Amino acid sequence: MRRVSTVAGSGPILLVLLAVIFAAAPAADAGLTVYDRVTGVGSPVFLEVETRRFGFPEGGTRVRLFLDGRALGEILTGADGRGYLKYTPSATGELRLAGRWQDAEDTGRLLVLGPKEKVVVVEVDSALRSNPLDLAVRAGSAAALETLTRGYRLIYLGSLLGVYTTEKWLTANGLPQTVVLRNRGEATFKYLAAHGVHPFAVVGSAGLLSAAKPHVKRRFSFEQTADGETIKDWPAVLEALGR
Repeated sequence: MRRVSTVAGSGPILLVLLAVIFAAAPAADAGLTVYDRVTGVGSPVFLEVETRRFGFPEGGTRVRLFLDGRALGEILTGADGRGYLKYTPSATGELRLAGRWQDAEDTGRLLVLGPKEKVVVVEVDSALRSNPLDLAVRAGSAAALETLTRGYRLIYLGSLLGVYTTEKWLTANGLPQTVVLRNRGEATFKYLAAHGVHPFAVVGSAGLLSAAKPHVKRRFSFEQTADGETIKDWPAVLEALGR
């Protein structure tokens, strides 16, 4: 009984110690993520940030957000660590987002598209490698994407391993740099449509093609699919798109 009493009595002490640790945590333990966004020119978009401490969502924080070096404002994050700032772009282009919270910093991209720009959506896990755990680049991917950038805008859909991991992998393999969105299936295409962006083509898994069918005219997959064109390699995609 005495032992139980001692452990139970230590509960408040442990809570106080944990509170002190979290309160005194250095900014180095704080994490900030600035998410990429895509929208059409003149179409409002909610820019998104996320703050974490020790890997857990940190709400009630204030993140300063910048666009191409110009201060946009301050974002207050909610209980889930996420915060948003509404912004309406007046010109097309790929703009640099930057966020600052305590000593934590992160950058992202805002891709603003014109009504006549053609977009190709590329699913990283299926189009650029054979599966999420295969770190090798699918043959012909890099050259094909470089060719596509001469006539199309690219939008990547991130890996199951996360957007940050996807961005590092793209950079390490010398692939064209542009926005990386979270892959949410059909919800991704509905999001794009709501922001005035209507992709011309998509390259991805059979499942993604099924989700994209109501929204995208040209659909390609390296997997067998009834919801698009089954292709054997990236040169076949370029040929189909007239590149």
